[in-house]
Amino acid sequence: MKKLSVFIFLIPLFGVLNAQNDWADNEVMFLPHGRVLRSLCGFGYSPCTKTTISNISCNNPASLCDFSKYMIGLSYQFDTKVDPAWAFGVGHDRIINGYPQSAGFVVPIHRFRLGLGIGQRYNSSLDLGKIPITTAENPYGTGEYYTPTYHTYVMNYSVLVACFFQNIFREDDRLSLGFQYDLNRFYHKEIISQLHYDAASYEGSWSIGFRYYFNVSSNSGFHLGLFYEDGVKFRKSTEVNFPQPPDMLINNIITFVGALPDKIHVGFLTRTSLPINFMLNATYVNMEENYDYDKNYIEFSGSTIFELTHSITTSFGFFFTSHKFEKGSLFYYCDDFLNGYYMTGGFIYELGNFEIDFSIADSHLMSGKWRKQTIGKIGIGFSI
Repeated sequence: MKKLSVFIFLIPLFGVLNAQNDWADNEVMFLPHGRVLRSLCGFGYSPCTKTTISNISCNNPASLCDFSKYMIGLSYQFDTKVDPAWAFGVGHDRIINGYPQSAGFVVPIHRFRLGLGIGQRYNSSLDLGKIPITTAENPYGTGEYYTPTYHTYVMNYSVLVACFFQNIFREDDRLSLGFQYDLNRFYHKEIISQLHYDAASYEGSWSIGFRYYFNVSSNSGFHLGLFYEDGVKFRKSTEVNFPQPPDMLINNIITFVGALPDKIHVGFLTRTSLPINFMLNATYVNMEENYDYDKNYIEFSGSTIFELTHSITTSFGFFFTSHKFEKGSLFYYCDDFLNGYYMTGGFIYELGNFEIDFSIADSHLMSGKWRKQTIGKIGIGFSI
């Protein structure tokens, strides 16, 4: 199975070899597992209505108005390996764990908020297994092996601006508006036997959203959030040298192409008279714009948030995601394998100017066989 998977990845290269000095597109494989659950935090999976300082570039940009002090924070994330994660025994693992998953910095200026952030939008390494080395003298293998490398990640560097208005439609209501610009760094590397090549490019994207809040009573209220997250398309050419006997060299240019989808997020949060909040979110993922063989789908998440004390908040919830293929496509039968049902839990502890944020998401219980993993994330924030 591992050999078959490598053969499939080599098919685009055969076209390049035959094309000699012509241009050839090589579609980068973006696994669903590599699209990071960026909005995961101590409140659950929360893209629209509530977030932490380290997650500001991964959320509704209008949420920036929640921060009334100078604040800075960062988070790290760790995922268990998924094997298998795709057809033909291909596995998935997270890379560059030494980089922060996300970081943020907020400056309040009267009704305005300015923010800077970074975050990982995509992070994946494909596990293709060990491949035997063969030669003309040893067509069945020399006893030595090599391990192909297929690494891809996307980092976003963000600038955010938001403002809020109060008493718009009724007393004690608040409308927040936010905008975010992202500079996305795409990096892809492949090593297949003696072939070694990589590509990196920068592409822009943006997000825009609003938050509306009003009080139902003195100690209860309702939040509504909506925002659009622009997808991003990548296209980067790189030269690859293919050694050919006897001592011949064919120069070729490969163009790597790929895309991350547009998303529309909507969510609400209710603050009750008890120290309990309820949150629900839905996300429409537009896959069809970039890939002919993929279908659009909807993600859902929800969370119950318990304010145990003024310093301690916990949450328990869920996140559902999937990946759908058009009927008749090569992977149409894989839909059920890629359904992901995550149970989430979180913990936030505030101590003076410090905030510790821990969250976990596990999909082993009810997910398809290609989507079973555990995700852990820890963040820290500090107000100045």
